[in-house]
Amino acid sequence: MSDWTAVRQKASSRRRRVIFNNDGDDVFLAREPTPAAFLATRCTGLEGTHVDTIAYCTCAGGFDNYSHESRVAPLFTATIDFVLPQNHARALIDQGRDNLTLVIDFCRAHDLEVFWSIRMNDVHDCWYPRMLSAFKQNHPDLLLWRPGDRGRPGDGMVEPHMYATAVDYGRPEVRDHYFDIIRDVCERYDIDGVELDFLRNPIYFRPNMEGRAVTAGHLDTMTAFVRRIRTMADAIGRPRGKPILISARVPNMLAACQYIGLDVESWVEQDLLDLIIPSIEFTPFTGDITGMVALGHSRQVLVYPCIGGPHQPGAGGIGFAGWAGAATNAWANGADGIVTFNEFDPQHPAWRIIGEADTLRAADKVYAVDNLNPRVTRMHEHVIDRAGRLPMPLEWGQNTDIRLPAGEDMAQRRGRIALLLLAKIESCSMSDRVTFTLNGTVLRAEVLSGTEGLAPGSVGTVTFTARVDPGALRCGDNTVGIQFTDQRRENSQPVLTELSLHLRRRPESSTG
Repeated sequence: MSDWTAVRQKASSRRRRVIFNNDGDDVFLAREPTPAAFLATRCTGLEGTHVDTIAYCTCAGGFDNYSHESRVAPLFTATIDFVLPQNHARALIDQGRDNLTLVIDFCRAHDLEVFWSIRMNDVHDCWYPRMLSAFKQNHPDLLLWRPGDRGRPGDGMVEPHMYATAVDYGRPEVRDHYFDIIRDVCERYDIDGVELDFLRNPIYFRPNMEGRAVTAGHLDTMTAFVRRIRTMADAIGRPRGKPILISARVPNMLAACQYIGLDVESWVEQDLLDLIIPSIEFTPFTGDITGMVALGHSRQVLVYPCIGGPHQPGAGGIGFAGWAGAATNAWANGADGIVTFNEFDPQHPAWRIIGEADTLRAADKVYAVDNLNPRVTRMHEHVIDRAGRLPMPLEWGQNTDIRLPAGEDMAQRRGRIALLLLAKIESCSMSDRVTFTLNGTVLRAEVLSGTEGLAPGSVGTVTFTARVDPGALRCGDNTVGIQFTDQRRENSQPVLTELSLHLRRRPESSTG
C-alpha cells in the first residue's frame, strides 16, 4: 500500500452515519436571496444530528447547467413557472459566496464532510425546455436520441422519448467536457469528495436506448473515464495533503450496472472508488445490497445504500416509519451508513434516528414488500430487480409465497412491541376465503375495510390485517403465504398491491 493510498483510506474510513444528498433546489426555494435564508432552507438544523456528510448537487436540470460559479459551464439563471419560480444563484454570487461555497462553509463550521454531487446524465430538460443548455442545442449529434426513435411502451425500447436529451458517453466531446467541469470544482473548491451520480438518469450509451446491453467496449470507455477522474483528483489532492474522495451512486445490482456500462467490479479492483452508493431508492425494503457490500469490503471500500424516492416521508409513501424499517434492513445487511435521497427538511426527525442502532431499535417501523409503481419507477425499469415485488397476481387455489425482510430480532422484544401484518388485495370480495401464513404458521386475518363502498360479495379492493406474535418473525427473510380457497371466478384475478408489517412500541405501563 502506498503512503497516499493509506491517506485516502484514512479519509474514507471516517464516520458517516447519514449522508444527506441535497439536489441543490434550495437556490431556487430560499425565501430571499441571502446566505442565511439559503442555509435555512436545507442546512440549518442538520448540525448535531446523525448527518455526518452533505453531498451537494449544483446540476440545474441538465448537462452543462450549473448553479455554482463554474469557469467551464454557464451559470443557470432561468426560472420556470410553478417549478422554479425564482433563482438566487446570481444574487448569492454577487454577494460574494455562491451556493456551493456556502454549503462548504456550513460544513466546515459544524465539522461535517462535504461532497460535490454531479449528475452524470440528467434529462429534466426533456420536460422543461428552459433547462436545455446551449451545449445540447448546438450539438444535437452528441445526444443519444436518433431520428425515428419513438419510445412507446412495449416497442422494444426503454421509453427513449424520456431520454431524448441524454448525452452520449460514447462521444469523447461529452466525456472531455464533463471532465473539465469536474476538474474545475476539484481545483477551486474545498470539497472532501466528488459523488458521481449515475442514477440521474441511468443511461449512457446507445444500446440501452434500443433495449440492449452495452458492449465490452462501452464498459472500457466508462472505466477509463472514471480512472481519469480518479487520477485528476489524486493529482490535486496530493500537494494539498488532503485527498479528494470519489464515490459513485449506482444501481444496487452488479448486473444492472454492467447493463448500462458501469463496471463497478473493475472500478473497485483498480482502486478507482473510495465509497460505493448502491441505490435502493425504489426498492428500499427488499433491494439486495449484499453483493455490493461483499465487493466493497473485499477491498476496504465502504458501502452506503441510498434510500428515498417513492418512500420518502411526506410524499405519499409509507413515511418515516418506512425509512426506519428500510434503514434497519440496510444496517443488518452490512451497510457502513445510509444515504438519503429526495428528503430535504433539515428539521425532519429521521436525521436523529436512522444513523444509529440504538435509536433505530427504539423507533416505530414499517417493513414492507416494495411496490414498483410504473408511474414512479419509469426511466429506471432497466436497472431495478422486479422479481418478488408488487403488484403481484395471486392464483386461485394456489399458495403464493412472498419474501418480507425484517432486519431485527423481534422475539426478544415480546411484550414490548405490537406487530400487525397488513395486506391489500384488488379484485377480491369480502366474502372470499383467504388464508395467510407467516413462516408456515397460520395467521388469523380480519377484514379491515372494503373500499369504494362495496357491499359484501362485490369484487373490489379489500384490506386484511392480522396480529403477529414477535416470536414468529425471523431476523432476516420471512415468508408470507397467501392462498385463496374459494371457487375461482371468471375474469377476476386477485392482485396483491400492499404487504407490510407494522411495528409499534407498547407503552411502558403495559409491559409491567
